[in-house]
Amino acid sequence: MEEPKLYEVRTPNQGFNGIRYGVKFKNGVGQATKKQAEVLAGNWKYKCADLENEKKAEKKPPEPNPPEPKTDEKSPASGSPHLATLAPSSFAERKPIEPESAQASQKAKPATKR
Repeated sequence: MEEPKLYEVRTPNQGFNGIRYGVKFKNGVGQATKKQAEVLAGNWKYKCADLENEKKAEKKPPEPNPPEPKTDEKSPASGSPHLATLAPSSFAERKPIEPESAQASQKAKPATKR
């Protein structure tokens, strides 16, 4: 059976001699399994360069930005691809919106007989 990879773990106190989480330290340096190194780095803020390098390597690089859509310079929408795709007739079908004050004054007027 293959031996698990050992990680070098360093304590903040360079003079520490003792055992933490089953790892024997001498002068602040010990050898730990991946799980032990993760716990020591997480709970006690010990440093493990190999573990930190592995985590950086696992992160995926950011995806490149998609290319910008090309706009026709003759288009009246100049730079807005969404407006350029609308048919001109769709603007003609819309009715103008009156301000709320004009709508309220029309409702307030009494009906006159003709």
